[in-house]
Amino acid sequence: MGSFRNHVYRDHKEWLSSTEPPPDLVHSSVHEDPVGASGSDVGAVSSSGAAESTPESPQEQEAVAEEASDRFSLQRLVCDVRKWITKLFYFLAEKQKVPHTTCEKLFLDIEVLLQSSLRRFAEYIKHELAACCSPVPESLAHIFDCAFLQEMFDGIRSQYQRTEYAKATLPYTEPQQCSYAADDQRPFSTFPLPVFLRNFVSARMFSHILKMLRLPKLEFCEASETALCTKTNRWKHCCCRMKCLAYLALLRRARDCKPTWSCQGQAHAFCGVLQHTEHTSKVSLQLRLLHIAIIAKYPDVKKHGLPATFRPLLQELSELQSNGITISVNGKDVCLKVSVLACAGDNLSMNRLGGFTCSFSRGSVCRFCMAQSSQLPTLTREGLCQVRTKELHQSHLTAVELNPALYKRLYGVNAPSSMSCLGNFDPTSQLPPDIMHDLFEGAFPFVVQHTVMGLLQGEILSESDLDKIATFQYGCNDRKNRPSELTVSLLKDKGVVTGTATQKWCLFRLLPQIFSSSVPEGNLKWEVYLLLREVADIILAYEMPADALAYLETKIQEFIRTFVECYPNQRLIPKLHYLIHYPRMISFFGPLHRYGA
Repeated sequence: MGSFRNHVYRDHKEWLSSTEPPPDLVHSSVHEDPVGASGSDVGAVSSSGAAESTPESPQEQEAVAEEASDRFSLQRLVCDVRKWITKLFYFLAEKQKVPHTTCEKLFLDIEVLLQSSLRRFAEYIKHELAACCSPVPESLAHIFDCAFLQEMFDGIRSQYQRTEYAKATLPYTEPQQCSYAADDQRPFSTFPLPVFLRNFVSARMFSHILKMLRLPKLEFCEASETALCTKTNRWKHCCCRMKCLAYLALLRRARDCKPTWSCQGQAHAFCGVLQHTEHTSKVSLQLRLLHIAIIAKYPDVKKHGLPATFRPLLQELSELQSNGITISVNGKDVCLKVSVLACAGDNLSMNRLGGFTCSFSRGSVCRFCMAQSSQLPTLTREGLCQVRTKELHQSHLTAVELNPALYKRLYGVNAPSSMSCLGNFDPTSQLPPDIMHDLFEGAFPFVVQHTVMGLLQGEILSESDLDKIATFQYGCNDRKNRPSELTVSLLKDKGVVTGTATQKWCLFRLLPQIFSSSVPEGNLKWEVYLLLREVADIILAYEMPADALAYLETKIQEFIRTFVECYPNQRLIPKLHYLIHYPRMISFFGPLHRYGA
């Protein structure tokens, strides 16, 4: 009971003090489509999420009366049950990952159980009516015959039938095959954005999303679109003129195209997904909140380039930015303009997307500033850097056109961004940092490796102490992310901490519990770890006050100075340098936890 109560107050505290139920628990009103797929629930929601008002005209009242009477028709019952059975099947097969063969056997049993139970119930009703000397009304005779029970499962028994039924009755976006060239036999798949958005606004969850359509308050808060609007005139002007649906584009090279942080192995697929900015909770990386936009083979993307791959999506985005999408809310047509809030991904993908050089070992290694690799140890805060701006970036592009061989390496710019066809896209401010690659795969293992090796070389730890990582009693939430084994030879030869991002995060968090009893207070190498730990706690926070950014900048500067002092001969990796830009990026986008790719 105690753990359940802690879970509720930790993950669902926003609903404890709220008078409204969460969007997933909102029940249909009497005038709603029971499955929320026909779009009737969009019309049943006001701009503030309230219930639909009573129709005023006689025609509207008559239409509501006809709809209410249709709700009690036998055919409506059969259609509703068939739709719910289909949704239950896909819930088990697709979300719970139950094999299709098992689901089919289960639904055969459900069909037998449902039919036998309802037939017995019909016989019972007929028997009771006969005992009361009341004949069965002719209008109920066809119901007591239970012929409709067979119809409930017609058209959804086989996998092909279920697929066709889902396409016809549920909000479904059909993928399209696109080719890089007319004679190219290697197509890639895209999902039409206008069709997806129309399906999205017809879903019941859209009633919750409508609450976002308001002018932002001019203060720093958790919502990233608010912070961005107040920091850039472009977005502030856009939001003040029109109602916007802002989307975050996530780009990923992944073996299985899953937006999770535990993938290992060589990537061979390219996946672009869209995430609505309203999803700011800890579940923002769940598959149900991410919408696939592009799937292509990564070798083809490397061959033909990102502009050719993005062409269909960018054409749709450009059209939606200009003309928007019209939906009906409370019987009124509302035009929503779609804008791209940001593009997130690993550093290599973001540099390619922004048109920056993809070298992280020499030359210009940062897409946020003009820092050279040799200057990183001295650049301890952003005020010491020449920050890239839209105007400065345009001058660099002009210089690269005049002399590519000279200015590409000097400025770290290769070409215009693949997103440049969107008039308001700025690669210097709309490519936020990726905390998963910068911290979980970068700073955390890098600092852990140097901290442990420094303690071993200082004879504070012994080689046998490394066994504590394997013998440590991990909690139930950390057992599946148990860190990989650390050995002296591994740290010396490869100089890396192996494992997935979640394993490295687990080791970084629990390092004090594992080794702190052996480390004396005031040890400089241990202080490096503690400083990064404090920086990480602030960066990974889900909410933070505006005045925390100045403190964060100070702690990042202290961390980099201490690291350089403790390890003067160690090259500072770019992922540590990127930390100095985090306060400004947080002021633009809000907390960065949902931009991890």
